[in-house]
Amino acid sequence: MSDAPAVASGAPTGSPTTRPTSDGRSLPGIGLAATAAGVAIGSAAAGMARLRRRRPSTETVPQGVATTDGLRLHTTVHGDRSAPAAVVFVHGWTMSGEFWTGHAEALARRGLLTVTYDQRGHGRSGRPGRDGFDLQHLGNDLAAVLDATVPTRTPVVLVGHSMGGMTVMAWAGRTQPSRHDVRATVLANTAVHELVSDAVAALTGTTNRVVHQLLRQAAKVPTPVPSTPINRRLVRTLALSPDAPDSAVELTHRLFLACPPSVRVGFAHQIDVLDLREGASRLHVPTLVLTATNDRLTPPSHAQRLVELLPDARLQVVPGSGHQLPLERPADTIHLVHDHVRRHALVPDPRHRDASPPRDAVEA
Repeated sequence: MSDAPAVASGAPTGSPTTRPTSDGRSLPGIGLAATAAGVAIGSAAAGMARLRRRRPSTETVPQGVATTDGLRLHTTVHGDRSAPAAVVFVHGWTMSGEFWTGHAEALARRGLLTVTYDQRGHGRSGRPGRDGFDLQHLGNDLAAVLDATVPTRTPVVLVGHSMGGMTVMAWAGRTQPSRHDVRATVLANTAVHELVSDAVAALTGTTNRVVHQLLRQAAKVPTPVPSTPINRRLVRTLALSPDAPDSAVELTHRLFLACPPSVRVGFAHQIDVLDLREGASRLHVPTLVLTATNDRLTPPSHAQRLVELLPDARLQVVPGSGHQLPLERPADTIHLVHDHVRRHALVPDPRHRDASPPRDAVEA
């Protein structure tokens, strides 16, 4: 029996690529529309609990994956390396690979090889020096993880959230060709250019340049963040929706506090000068762009800009959720990623349709 999570009506199962409207609404077949009766999808916390049942085989890469500048990335592989397709998950700013554990295990139970890792400076990975925080390093790190964990002939889907999505675009912008058969990508709650000004405006309700500059500078002060009820409420306000489950709030708060101040600030500098337009334009595989109506850190307007830049993109708007969409709506996220894998990684490569035999099916 399938353990595929239920998704609200309106989730695409075979609709063609569609662009967003100019006023920010999704065209038919795009959004996860609420039903007329306002039926909820269900408890996200219960959904994540279901995703964690029947854990697949898990392997931690010994000594971690080596980067080009000598760091070690804590990396975990879920499932069978002989699987017909692989999914590599990339977490965002101040999070860790734990962000994606439930999702990776859920897809591994469905017969896929899945990989999670701690980005440099995060979780149990090595901490870079002053020159090690640029996004190109993150793109190179993703390439190293691919080389160390996924067989070169296995079709791959890359899934990035927030700074993880930026990592995928940085990977696409590398001059070195990839040895891997990357068939598709999923970019969730992310941005490609000029993010900070829009995010500050969304958070403060003002476009005053002095206010923006003060907040930008405050975000770059490497001070420890204490665990207090006020900070927990602040994390919920900034990163999650008012209706986010406590499990999502707790994990976000814990991972944020665990991120070293120097790492938090080092990557904040890079996000402040973000420009990945070249990398996005070179991402020629089918890309699912996920956004949420209550995302205040990467507002939906950035998803629309990204779709316009990407050569082959489809937009999915999730109503009600905040920036931590994969944690707030885990079952929906799993459904969307799995559907994207089935469409693009478990079929013959369209670039070599006559030469590639069909892949074995995985559990629906």
